[in-house]
Amino acid sequence: CGAALAEGTTVYCVGYNIDMLSVAPTAALTSATNNWVKFYEYALTQVLNGEDMSGHIANMIDENIDATVDTFLADDDLKYEWNFNGLRDHLMGWITGPDDLKYEAEDLEELSRDSIKEMLKEKAHGIYRSKEETYGAENMREIERVVLLRNVDALWMDHIDAMDELKRGMSLRSYAQKNPIIEYRIEGFEMFDAMVAAIREDTVRFLMTFQARFAPTE
Repeated sequence: CGAALAEGTTVYCVGYNIDMLSVAPTAALTSATNNWVKFYEYALTQVLNGEDMSGHIANMIDENIDATVDTFLADDDLKYEWNFNGLRDHLMGWITGPDDLKYEAEDLEELSRDSIKEMLKEKAHGIYRSKEETYGAENMREIERVVLLRNVDALWMDHIDAMDELKRGMSLRSYAQKNPIIEYRIEGFEMFDAMVAAIREDTVRFLMTFQARFAPTE
């Protein structure tokens, strides 16, 4: 059972007590869930204890850029399939501008996915440093905690709802000659990875684009 720890938030109990004994022992279905609850509690505890999350945010920026570049740019051996327009549009307004990532065919020979990742990371961290210079380190640390708490809390509850839906449909898998425990775990981990990616991107995007209402630090 996991619980949200912030004052004023709902207490969430993740029990997964839906009867699935007809297809598998309950313990087998909940073992993976317990690990997800530990992730949720760990993330919330760090934020609510007022810990400095700036290192985590820096890693999230890098991980988001890595994942995004890998999505839009195929292997280095398939440069003719690289989707620079899609990559630029996806990052538009928070990392890239209209004139970024525009290359001629002859430029591709000198480019690699790693070099593009490093260029985008340098640009993103530069933007983030400018934010901190504008609003001050103390204000940025507080904003990081608030934004991360909001995103973890909201997307975790969406994930729990999706897992409940997945579990309700598991009994049908047995009729299709599929092991419902294995199917639940595979799809559950894929959904968990998608949730973590959404937390990462939503947090980074907001922190790169927000405009604070308090007065800038002198």
